[in-house]
Amino acid sequence: MMMVHQIEADDTLSWANAAWWQFAKENNASLLTPETVLGRSLWEFITEATTRQFYQIIVKRARTLMRKVELTYRCDSPEKRRFMRMEVHPMSGGQLQFRNWIVREEIRPPLPLLTLGSHQGESLITMCSWCKRVKSPVTLAWLEPEEAVSQLQLFHYTAPPMISHGICPDCEKKVEAEVESLG
Repeated sequence: MMMVHQIEADDTLSWANAAWWQFAKENNASLLTPETVLGRSLWEFITEATTRQFYQIIVKRARTLMRKVELTYRCDSPEKRRFMRMEVHPMSGGQLQFRNWIVREEIRPPLPLLTLGSHQGESLITMCSWCKRVKSPVTLAWLEPEEAVSQLQLFHYTAPPMISHGICPDCEKKVEAEVESLG
């Protein structure tokens, strides 16, 4: 299943295929509907500064070089690790089409940390936007979500922590290399 969405030259979201809307619905993002998404800026949905900066570089490269940009990333759900692929295709008039698909999935026991809309406490943890690892505030190491839940005892509190997104050093190097290889 290929999830596709498109942005205009001014970066507003103008179209998404049925698979994109279905993926959002299946992943507890039912608030993402044509009425709430289309006509809005892509940047309203990518709020973390480093992640936004990488996406802006990717968008600029695709438009400037007029050739497809390819990246790998993760898009996990509470029950699955999803290894994804994204292609950004330039179109006429500065439009871009984003094509995303699942390369591989791994089933895991449900991880409440990744449940959207669950009640969250006051504490804050950082999760990598690309690989979904969590930064330990104690050791500063980046841990798989399951390791983070265990080592940081995230569910020994009355509510799980809020998640802030960033990019881990490994993914930052990888994404920079992928983007730089475009020329």
